Amino acid sequence: MALAEQLLGTIRTHTGYAVPKAQARGPASGRNRGLVPQIKGVQAAQLARAVAQGQRVTLGSDGLSEALVLPKEAAPLIGAVDGRRSLSEIATACRADPIGFGALWGTVEAKLAPWGMLLYSSVLR
Repeated sequence: MALAEQLLGTIRTHTGYAVPKAQARGPASGRNRGLVPQIKGVQAAQLARAVAQGQRVTLGSDGLSEALVLPKEAAPLIGAVDGRRSLSEIATACRADPIGFGALWGTVEAKLAPWGMLLYSSVLR
């Protein structure tokens, strides 16, 4: 669990990733393009529209709030999240080059994950 989460407590549902001991690894992150992202608490298409229009989305929990500002270029990536596509498939569908995709997705992950709005799961695949 990240130190910031321990201090702020913004995540309502904590997600654990179970793997065999022989395959122990660190927390899931967008650096692994085989992972399948899930957005919680808001429809991906709705969030993508707001980002595309340059709108600020206010996130809040227990009196804490933050204005979410993401680059407009991230909107298609967010809109492509459906719980079934891997990050690699999203990058291909959005015709994103690998370096550009990594930079944009890193920004999305950095903004949404601390609020518990982004996790990785292949349960719907």
